[in-house]
Amino acid sequence: MIKSPVYKVANLPVKKVFINIENVVASATLHQNIDLNSIVRVFPGVEYRPEQFPGLVYRLKKPKTATLIFSSGKWSAQAPNPSAKRGKQ
Repeated sequence: MIKSPVYKVANLPVKKVFINIENVVASATLHQNIDLNSIVRVFPGVEYRPEQFPGLVYRLKKPKTATLIFSSGKWSAQAPNPSAKRGKQ
């Protein structure tokens, strides 16, 4: 007989744990500095306001992603889980 594992949440035993992935994040370091102003000239749809935020924001509509690029060469991309139900509040 196999017993299902019992987890504790707030000191209460819980037999099933449901995990829901809401979004996915990836990050990387390019190990070189990046001239963000030159990216703005080549890709006019990006958001870059260095007086408000030090990173450049590049958004795609399909797939819906947002990428942050920093002059240090670090970047981070975030996308919602494609299997997540749309319209949840």
